[in-house]
Amino acid sequence: MKIGLINGSPKKINSASGLLLEELKSLLMKADGSVIFEEWNLNEKEITSEQLMQMENWERMIFSFPLYVDGIPAHFLACLQKMEEHLRTQTGQKKPYVYVMVNAGFYEGHQNRLAIDMISHWCKKASCVMGQGLGVGAGGMLSSLEKVPLGKGPNRNLGKALQAFSESVIHQKTESPIYISPNFPRIAYRFAAQHNWRVQARKNGLKPKDLSSKPKIQPKS
Repeated sequence: MKIGLINGSPKKINSASGLLLEELKSLLMKADGSVIFEEWNLNEKEITSEQLMQMENWERMIFSFPLYVDGIPAHFLACLQKMEEHLRTQTGQKKPYVYVMVNAGFYEGHQNRLAIDMISHWCKKASCVMGQGLGVGAGGMLSSLEKVPLGKGPNRNLGKALQAFSESVIHQKTESPIYISPNFPRIAYRFAAQHNWRVQARKNGLKPKDLSSKPKIQPKS
């Protein structure tokens, strides 16, 4: 079985989307050691004809990307449009089942619902089958929890969700979306996020109050 793992984050390294794919990949390998993975990092708008042809051999396709303004990042949307056009030309050929993981800076995982709905709609346009979606809240925490085992502590919900999600992928199931938040107090997450923003502001020569400043709009003459 060939599975395409597609990282749709604009970050070239250390993205939460990439971390989720690595965790899922590990679970899939444990479930079926014969799985062949082909991995893409689509951090720009470009997608090659060679990649589009490679996609024809996949039985499963797994997207992972961050939530951008309640939707899909613009660069990744451009890639999806090209993928859709190619898939629609493959008449009579079996199309892959599609699974998607969306992570958001919001604490609540259900904030990713609209983006998952967009991928479901894309599947219909591309003549693919929507398998399942996973909406992960507090995506900004994932890198700091990388050493915490799945299913333990703050990663307890994530571990359970990824296990169920991986089983859907392996057995080619179509299931309802899963939405999770971390096993970490919301107020503590908010405090940590605000502290991190202040630290980043100082590193860039700004003051904490600058985070609340509004852009100046020049009046029309």
